[in-house]
Amino acid sequence: MGTALGSLLGGNYVNYFSMDHRSYKVIPQVERLSRLNTNQLLNYPVANIGGVPIPLSSIATIRPVTVPETLNHFQQLNSATLSGSWPPVCPWMTR
Repeated sequence: MGTALGSLLGGNYVNYFSMDHRSYKVIPQVERLSRLNTNQLLNYPVANIGGVPIPLSSIATIRPVTVPETLNHFQQLNSATLSGSWPPVCPWMTR
């Protein structure tokens, strides 16, 4: 399924073509009007086990999820960075 969606949504080139003595990459992609929202993504055809195209909505759902932008790692384990500072010294808090 990833390969099918990858070829529909673009990003990787599949071939080169020549025009006017220059080479250009061929990057397949569904036209912009057909990829403006997630409901349109569910209508994309993917082949089932028999090779018959079916809409993606028959085998998948989309749900929005909030995830961190990056995950910090230290020695290949998830980690967090904690930072802090001492409070400012107040004149009435001297010993």
